[in-house]
Amino acid sequence: MPANSRFRALAYILVAAFILAVSVLLPMGTLTVPPNDFLLIAWNHGQQLLQRGSVDLTYPYPLWTQILMIPFVLGSPEVGAQMWLICSLLLLATSIILLTQFLNWPLRLPVVVFTSLFVAAFGPVFTTLWLGQLNFVPLLSLALVLVSLKSGSWLAAGSALGLGLIKPQLTILVSVAVFALTAWERRWQTLIGFGVVLFLFVALSAPFAITPRQIFGGGIEDHLVVYLAHTSTLWVLSLTLVPDVLWLPALLSVLLNLWLAYLWIHSLRQGRWLERMTYLIGVTTIVNLLILPYSWFYNQAVLIVPIIYAVDQLRRFEGLARIFWLLAIVLVVYFLPTAVDAALTRIYLSEVYQVIPVICLLPLVVLLQWQVDRQSKSTT
Repeated sequence: MPANSRFRALAYILVAAFILAVSVLLPMGTLTVPPNDFLLIAWNHGQQLLQRGSVDLTYPYPLWTQILMIPFVLGSPEVGAQMWLICSLLLLATSIILLTQFLNWPLRLPVVVFTSLFVAAFGPVFTTLWLGQLNFVPLLSLALVLVSLKSGSWLAAGSALGLGLIKPQLTILVSVAVFALTAWERRWQTLIGFGVVLFLFVALSAPFAITPRQIFGGGIEDHLVVYLAHTSTLWVLSLTLVPDVLWLPALLSVLLNLWLAYLWIHSLRQGRWLERMTYLIGVTTIVNLLILPYSWFYNQAVLIVPIIYAVDQLRRFEGLARIFWLLAIVLVVYFLPTAVDAALTRIYLSEVYQVIPVICLLPLVVLLQWQVDRQSKSTT
């Protein structure tokens, strides 16, 4: 990328970050956030690490996540939360610019403003920023994977997947799929890039680990026992609606994985994996969120990838067809989560039902791609 293009992209990242901050936080009457989950993720255990060189075995994240968050815990919790807010805005803005460039959208102010406002209106984005969660790290990881694969930089793609290890549960299936793609194409640089990042993370964590297990998230088991029944996943929703029928969510998860494998293999055999990469990564991200036994509403922030992909496909339609698909996207992405929150979440005081819009998003994206493929065949 030429120097002037890099400078322009950087300028638009700052513009997008400002728009996101104003549009997401200003309606709350503030441009700052309270510590919230930042205390659990970084500050409390970060203070332990600074004072005694180790953290409790109850810390649920990989130990390298805590170590990388150390710069944000050197001051008060309030200061650290604001620093992480700024960093999160920049991560989100960078992801937006990378995705727009990947999709060949013109890098112009109206496009950046529209995309930023469109993303800012997505509920999990606000929740992630307000709570101080880490979801924009795996989002950036996914965006970098797409850009790297498009440019043919397999080593960078592996490194980008490694970045997702900071919050690994949101990129598990994408990593497996890209590793399978690597084997198919015999591009082993991806494994090297991922392995180098993983080695650096482990080497960074090992001196501070009480047990080897802690390096990879030793406290996750206790965390799951406390919160598992309250999260928004296909597993918890199924067990809520049909108690004690554990085989049903297990069967649905297996079927979704088999369908996903077929989708990737079919694209690989046709030699169309690159042109369908955004779709493949998008639906893989959706399925990953559905089959996880443990995932909160705010983790749905990574759905920005399939959502922006769906919006990009609107340019392939004209007239009433474009209006129909636009309304369908708006309904599933914005109105349905609001309706679920009002009709179910607030009444039952549980996030379990917030997975319903994710379930609806999957067939929407699949049908949209099917219609695009059908239309392409009719014009050739």
